[in-house]
Order: sequence, then C-alpha cells, then structure tokens
Amino acid sequence: MTDVGRGRILSDYILFASSEQTTVETLGRILGRFLGGLFKVTKNTSSEITRTLADSRHLMEFLTSQMERVAAELPGGVTPEIAALLERMRSAISREVHPEQCLGMVDLWPGSALIEGNGECGLVDWEHFGLTDPGTDLGMFVGHLHLLVLHDGAPKGASATTMNFISTFASSYFEANPGISAYFEWRFLIAHGRSLICGTNVFAETFLESTKLKAIKAGLSCLQAAGDQGGTGVDHDALAELPPDVKRGVQRFLAPRDEESRMLSPVS
Repeated sequence: MTDVGRGRILSDYILFASSEQTTVETLGRILGRFLGGLFKVTKNTSSEITRTLADSRHLMEFLTSQMERVAAELPGGVTPEIAALLERMRSAISREVHPEQCLGMVDLWPGSALIEGNGECGLVDWEHFGLTDPGTDLGMFVGHLHLLVLHDGAPKGASATTMNFISTFASSYFEANPGISAYFEWRFLIAHGRSLICGTNVFAETFLESTKLKAIKAGLSCLQAAGDQGGTGVDHDALAELPPDVKRGVQRFLAPRDEESRMLSPVS
C-alpha cells in the first residue's frame, strides 16, 4: 500500500481526514457503483475462469478461528447458544458453491479502499480475488464500517459521517445491481456479524472493553437474525437488539421479499 502513494485507508479517512460530507458521499457513490457493476457482470463465471482463481478456503478458516478466539474471551465463555451461532457461521462460510456466485475481493474491508489527498479512490490488496457472493462481500465491508460507529476514540461527527457513507454506498450499489433475495439477506447478516466480532482485533488497542463487548454482542445478534440456512427470513427480534445506528445501516441492505418473485428492490 505504501507503494501507491500517501493515501489513507477509508476507515482512517472517515475518522480523521475528512469533515466534508460531500466528499464522503462521492466516495460512497463511486465504490457502490463499482462493486454493484462488478458483481453484476461476473455472475455465472465460466469454469475456465474459476479454475484459475485463488482458493479462499484458508482465509475463511483464518476468519473462523479468529472469531472463535474472540468469543472465548467473553466473560461467560462460549455458552451453548454462542457455540450454536459460531457453528452457523462456520457452516455458512465453508460452502463452496453459491446460488448467487460472482467474482469479488473476498477479503473486502475499509482497509482495501485507499483515498488519495485529492479525493481519488482505488481498491488495493486483491490477493484473495475470486469466487464470492454479493451478500458476503458487502456484509464484511459494512460490518467493519460499523465498528467505526461504535469506536470510543472516534472524533465528534465520525459516526454521522460513517452512516452517511453507508447510506450513499447502499443506494449507489443497488442502482448498479438492483434486487435482493433471502439468500443475500442471509449471507449479508452472517458476514456482517462475523466482521463485527473479528474486527474488534483491528481496534484492539483503542476499543474499551465495554465497546468490544458491545461489538461482539451486535455480531452475535446478526448471526441470530440470519437464521440457519437462508430462505427462512430475517429474525427481526434479534435484529432489534442491535445498536440503533448499526441496525439502521443493516436495514439499508435488507428488504421484505415478495412471496411470488422472491425478489424486490431494496427499501430506502
């Protein structure tokens, strides 16, 4: 990353470098439009291409182990209820075939987005580029952004700036790649919950213990809300346990489903 200039990663840019809402909105539109287009045009990628891509299983195994390690540090340890949610996550991310399969970064988080001083934005660190699905990549990305909302050391206004970015990003993404499914909802919530829990390591030195516990609890609520295998609908009671801003951000990516078409454009 140091080879491509003196830019800041997106999370640092939101927290410390920009008070200009218009700039943040522009970044949200750019990234949302790009990822929406990428996922849309790479659906049903041919087997000839997929055979040449990186195997992401070792990354998934690493993220699983990180999540289990963080959960083990909870004051009450890993209860049977938490163990069941961890198994839900493990089962979901170990799937090798996805009905909404596309190409993506796989390891997509705010550290992947580099912002130059003139406001130009680029994505870096493509080493895990390969097969994924939109819900998983977006859930991971937004989950890490929500850690900024919970961050104790964030400057005044950073939470509002983050939420503004998420809202603009979501609108731009769905303009480029409209429609949502129960499978998308399921994968988004699984990846979002995993990122809230694993991502506490990113801010290990700056999070208060109470904030870390809040993030872990929110992550577990997302796993609970996701349901077992997708298609059963979101558990909105579990979703209600999220901190208000996190819940509002998540809802930008979830929508009710039409029973006949099972697809709807997202609700604003």
